[in-house]
Amino acid sequence: MADLLLKRTLSGFAAGDDQSAEAMKRYQIGQTYKATVRKPRIGVDHRRYWKLLSVVSENSEQFESVELLHEYVKLRTGHCSPIANKLTGEIFLVPRSISFTAMDQVQFEEFWQRVVRLVCTEIIPGLDEDELQLEVGRLVGIAA
Repeated sequence: MADLLLKRTLSGFAAGDDQSAEAMKRYQIGQTYKATVRKPRIGVDHRRYWKLLSVVSENSEQFESVELLHEYVKLRTGHCSPIANKLTGEIFLVPRSISFTAMDQVQFEEFWQRVVRLVCTEIIPGLDEDELQLEVGRLVGIAA
């Protein structure tokens, strides 16, 4: 089994780097292979997320820590798993991970949009989504 970087082209997937091109040569042409395709996470987006939480935490009296806000955001955006108590039937929601291995870039971008929407509608109502994203982008050095 190999982890390959692939690039989507008009004719399908092609090797995304030299190492992947070499690895692909070991697979026979005409054979069928099963693959899981994930878009690698962008590190700056992870920093952007934590900067957003830091800014929100500093401007909201609702949360005593960034970590508590992090758990709240995951629950409120639905990034959680339900677990039922077999005796009572009560359902508990357990926040899922946003680690690089738990979410690819596509999933993270969807999560990010839900978080921004939540902040602007529920945590700091009236805050403009575009302005918030621009300000956080400036703080992490990805926007002018």
